[in-house]
Amino acid sequence: MASNLIKRSTGLVGLAVVPNAREVLSKLYQQTLKEIRIIPQGAYYRQHVEDFTKFRLGVVEKETDIRTIEGTIKAGQVEELIVMAKNELFLIPKMAEWKPWEIDSLNPPKLLWTKA
Repeated sequence: MASNLIKRSTGLVGLAVVPNAREVLSKLYQQTLKEIRIIPQGAYYRQHVEDFTKFRLGVVEKETDIRTIEGTIKAGQVEELIVMAKNELFLIPKMAEWKPWEIDSLNPPKLLWTKA
């Protein structure tokens, strides 16, 4: 019965209701899983992004009720999840460029190799 309710506001300034949020999230999560492949498989960042994106995509595909999706994912409203997914898609190529999983053994970060 809750799925028949129409959401009129997110209650968050500047964040409009997305009437087709399930479809938007599904596409964004599928795109994330595709684009994260540019990151090496052994990188923790890739593993973490794949894990939470697969979980969230599974919830979005299984559930039709927005409140159930929000309650299961527990990371805010679906509109906030859309913002987070878009931000992740923006971050993936940056992480590929920065390669934080690589350590330069000739110039290691000082704090990493400092003895106490």
